[in-house]
Amino acid sequence: MALWRFLMKNTSAVKIEDLSCEYLSSSRLDQGSSTFNKVLDKINFKVTEGEKVSIIGPNGAGKSTLLLNIAGLADEKYRGGEIYIFEKKLDKKSIYDIREDIGFVFQDPNDQLFSTRVFDDVAFGLVNFLNKKDNSKAKDRDYIEEIVRLSLRKINMSGV
Repeated sequence: MALWRFLMKNTSAVKIEDLSCEYLSSSRLDQGSSTFNKVLDKINFKVTEGEKVSIIGPNGAGKSTLLLNIAGLADEKYRGGEIYIFEKKLDKKSIYDIREDIGFVFQDPNDQLFSTRVFDDVAFGLVNFLNKKDNSKAKDRDYIEEIVRLSLRKINMSGV
């Protein structure tokens, strides 16, 4: 598939259409009311494959929120608009395929999504793979643990 995209000129690596995002404000929850803070408001842009883009702005401008949405890591119930990664619309059905084409590296490793244990990182990958295949074993903790331990043993990393 990568060769096909390479041969096509002006392929959209990322396309954002009217992306809006809001967060539930915690400042008023203790008073029994809730409000939403709009972080992104109808953002539109396209990044062509091979193009390099920098996203800059002050703290709180929405840079991380934008990237979390593009990576499919933000809660979509607070999102409006459309996101396309290599022409595939980002949704619950396509997220696993899309994650094979993109990656996300946090600026601060302490903010990473994954645990500090290698075991948990390997388990995350296995569960994600099984979910993509709609395999019920993705929820079977004993199965996941057995496969992860076996995999780590095969590469001399048991006990991590």
